[in-house]
Amino acid sequence: MKKFEFVLSDLLYDKAMLPIRTKEDLLRLLAHTIKFLMLHSVADTTKIVDNKKLILYIDKMSRLFFCVKDKIFSFRFPFYVSVNMEDNSISISFKDYFEFDSIKSSLLLAILEQEDLFNGTLENVNEKILQEIIENEWENIDLDDMCELVKYLMLFEPGYLRYDHDVEHANGEMHPEHHLDIFFSSNVTMKLGLKNSVESEWLIDLVNILTECKYIV
Repeated sequence: MKKFEFVLSDLLYDKAMLPIRTKEDLLRLLAHTIKFLMLHSVADTTKIVDNKKLILYIDKMSRLFFCVKDKIFSFRFPFYVSVNMEDNSISISFKDYFEFDSIKSSLLLAILEQEDLFNGTLENVNEKILQEIIENEWENIDLDDMCELVKYLMLFEPGYLRYDHDVEHANGEMHPEHHLDIFFSSNVTMKLGLKNSVESEWLIDLVNILTECKYIV
């Protein structure tokens, strides 16, 4: 088991506070997180406040946990991670041949921030990625690798889960003050009420298949 904790930057905190309602929202946050992880070392956990924290947890599962004001949410981190023990820096790779660097992470973010990326066919994605590379003169980029990565992200299952402490919209049993939101799309989301608040460790344990199950009833 590997557990890495980071103090969220102001930028990533603001991004994490935005609602996630679509796969596009989630992937843009993931791209910003990749850039953040490449620039920041693992933090001293005694100095991290609970409402401005990022946890990367790797075991049988690989997940990100964002701990921000009044919510903790998590989704799958679909990459391989290695840590340089000398400076606590992190390397991130897709499969065994694509390692992120500053250029690749910036290109991925630029691609995912295209408003119309998810419109059209997968073949159109290739054209849009190529256009982005040409227009911005990105160098030393393997188009096939980048296209494979983007298509993989568009199709992967993120396993989104969020704990909310929602005082403003609390409405008895219809909308409990403490609850879990499962899935991000309004078409399939479901809400599970909680009697009390929960911490990040509780949520990690909930999705960890190597620990005992929690029971609803």
